[in-house]
Amino acid sequence: IGVDAFHKANGEFAIAIYDHRKNELRLACDPIGTRALYLADTTEFIAFASSTHAINSLPEVENDIDELTLASFFFGAFDLAKGRSPFKAIKSVSPAHSIRITPSQTSNQRYYSFSENLGTQDISLDECIEKLRHEIIRSVKVRMQGSGKVGTTLSGGLDSSVIAAIAAQHLKPKSETIHAFSAVPTEPNNSISHEEITHIQTVANDNSNLQLHSIASDQSGPFSNLEDQIKEDGRPPDAFYYIAEKLANAASKLGIQTVLTGLAGDMLVSSTGTGTFI
Repeated sequence: IGVDAFHKANGEFAIAIYDHRKNELRLACDPIGTRALYLADTTEFIAFASSTHAINSLPEVENDIDELTLASFFFGAFDLAKGRSPFKAIKSVSPAHSIRITPSQTSNQRYYSFSENLGTQDISLDECIEKLRHEIIRSVKVRMQGSGKVGTTLSGGLDSSVIAAIAAQHLKPKSETIHAFSAVPTEPNNSISHEEITHIQTVANDNSNLQLHSIASDQSGPFSNLEDQIKEDGRPPDAFYYIAEKLANAASKLGIQTVLTGLAGDMLVSSTGTGTFI
């Protein structure tokens, strides 16, 4: 299988494909790197998994900590962590890359580049806006297909608001409800949270089939249950982990299998190109 196959994939993925005819293994993850894929090359075999603790359970793999990677996670320097993991013996598949492994060699190839795929088109601002609108709507609808019961996050930001509104409009003709989860405190404690609450309520009022759920809590934070977070995710947590855990629990109680989120969408389209979420 060639790298073109990964280029055509739409969505988040971590995949391993073994070609027994060529005795060749290919590992790849999505262009954003939403899905993690790790590997360790020992003298006896190559191990790969979607979590580091699965590989660490093998006695042949050393568990020495990679301090540089740990520091890059805590300080948000995600570029330094690409291709690495919190453990020296374990590497990760970088976003938009495919690793080809044969008995004689291992090669790493980029299959997608945001800058190269943007291209140069002489189109008007209105055309750009319409193209962006089309792609966002298409992306949301694609992720709602075959995903079971779907929910969404909703904050005072444009990214989650747009996704929630599109999802609600998509389900409205079917007379279906979209459940939206907000981590913003229901009682404003400053001017920023007050503006967010007002915006959230406006989105909810504009979409009659949107049901709002609050998952805010003053009793938890990014460093709550820190040890459990590292064990669960196989890497140091970021500031959004504790919100994601509460979100998953709330969604599960309602039978929701997929939650759409615009988390850090502003990072994805920033000039720094350090975004890791969609």
